Amino acid sequence: METKKSDLGPNKSDLSAEMTRKKEIKDLHEVEASDGVGSDRGEQTGGPGGSNIAERTEAGKRNIYHDPGYWDKRYEKTEGTFDWYTDYRSLKPYLEELVDEDSRILNIGCGNSNLPRDLALDGYGDVTSIDISKLCINRMKKRSSEAKESSVQSLKWVQMDASRLSFSEYSFDLVIDKGTLDALVCSNDMLPTIRKIISEAWRVLRTGGCLVVITYGSPNTRMPFFQQKGEGGHPLWSVKAIRVPYSPSALLIRRIRAMLKGKPLRTATREMFAKAMPEVKKDLESFHAAKDRGPEHNTFCYAYCCFKLAPKPKDIDDRSTTL
Repeated sequence: METKKSDLGPNKSDLSAEMTRKKEIKDLHEVEASDGVGSDRGEQTGGPGGSNIAERTEAGKRNIYHDPGYWDKRYEKTEGTFDWYTDYRSLKPYLEELVDEDSRILNIGCGNSNLPRDLALDGYGDVTSIDISKLCINRMKKRSSEAKESSVQSLKWVQMDASRLSFSEYSFDLVIDKGTLDALVCSNDMLPTIRKIISEAWRVLRTGGCLVVITYGSPNTRMPFFQQKGEGGHPLWSVKAIRVPYSPSALLIRRIRAMLKGKPLRTATREMFAKAMPEVKKDLESFHAAKDRGPEHNTFCYAYCCFKLAPKPKDIDDRSTTL
């Protein structure tokens, strides 16, 4: 695939410019408005990962993360955009291996992420984003319609449950999930829903298309989700787990949290930012070789690249190869 002309590509020299205090303070406020979705068993992720373990545990028992009303109320408390775990800049090198500018892309559980916008700005012309929250979709649709760039204006936003997609079979070349699966893992009995979401992704993908699930979960906890089998016991997916660095913002939030020792994120000082930024740079440079020490300590998340296999192996096309 041809290299796209974009200012969104990874560039370590841009680290300081990207992590301005104004931007990070905004992210800290967005995180503080969250209640820790994406953190089961009290684990802090490289994304928000809230500190109220009791609240998260109760939320899991009530399965509220599959409740549209919960998310509508949540988005009423937040403004702007926020990316869990990682961002397009970090994902770009991997996505370029999977799709081209004409690919049909579905982003499930989109939330208020900048990922669809960044995809559009980088030349991907067919991006559909869905979320269970009507308020979230309406806000993102309005934000896109007000954008200066025609590519962003053309983004498609639909309120939809990822476990009950209304799209027809073979509608997409790529399906992306960034945090939706993790939100459901917080709940005690959401495994059937998770399986439905993965099955629905398989249904709407073309043969050889790819489901990319971005999660803090290590292979021993996430690979079992993708071991579904079809007719005759043939596997439905060919899966490869790769490491993706947490975004600079997510790493900085983690460093600041450690310094605050339980105090509110809004109390972070300029000196804390200055001390944390060199450590963030080291994290970004060393994540490939870093030991997997668990979600609370990792400087990376995982991307599970799940290539759709045909019901019978002979029907697999060239796109079912691994990265």
